[in-house]
Amino acid sequence: EGGPAAELMAYTESLSFDLRLWPDDIEGSRAHVRGLVRAGILTEAERDSVLSALDTVADELTAGTFVFVPSDEDIHTAIERRVTDLAGPAGAKLHTGRSRNDQSATDVRLWLKRELLAVAGHVVDLQEVLLQRAQAADGIYLPGYTHLQRAQPVMLAHHLLAHGWSLGRHVDRLLDALDGAATDPGVHVVVQHDHELGVHELAQEAPHPHHHPLGVARVLLLHGHHRHAVGAAL
Repeated sequence: EGGPAAELMAYTESLSFDLRLWPDDIEGSRAHVRGLVRAGILTEAERDSVLSALDTVADELTAGTFVFVPSDEDIHTAIERRVTDLAGPAGAKLHTGRSRNDQSATDVRLWLKRELLAVAGHVVDLQEVLLQRAQAADGIYLPGYTHLQRAQPVMLAHHLLAHGWSLGRHVDRLLDALDGAATDPGVHVVVQHDHELGVHELAQEAPHPHHHPLGVARVLLLHGHHRHAVGAAL
């Protein structure tokens, strides 16, 4: 009694969709906690308590032991509820200076940063396989087709490498999107607050562990290697 109707909660819940964002919400929350310390909203002792609670929540979500309750409308409210359970009043301050709009936009960007890089890595792996198959198919020909009719013979290696070049353009687009994901979402409920959280520091403190410069370097190096190898093969 006194709370939202069950039908409304079922209609507005997004936990079944945004559960996958929990690593990103944890990372964003850790950075936000340090911003709250800079703004004087959290003491250093409270910071340690909230960060410890976030570590516990991350461990529970990883192990599959996190207990959700009916009021957990989305992953953001679920994590903040559990942090408050563990850290008490200090945990309740975690929501200061941000909204779920802000959290959603930030989490999606962090998720995109790691997922785009992972997808690009898989595409590069496929390019490598096509290159290996093309090298193994040296001297093998197959009929080319135009308008559903056979045309001149073409090398199987060239046919495979053509797909490799096409996939390379997709990698370029994914890396371009990666840059776009690394922007400040600039989302607020109505107006921007005046808490001095240090937005530049927050941006530096909330990188996703999967979005590591070495990971980007691997994709770029393999992508460049494939292009060089394809050019040499042609």
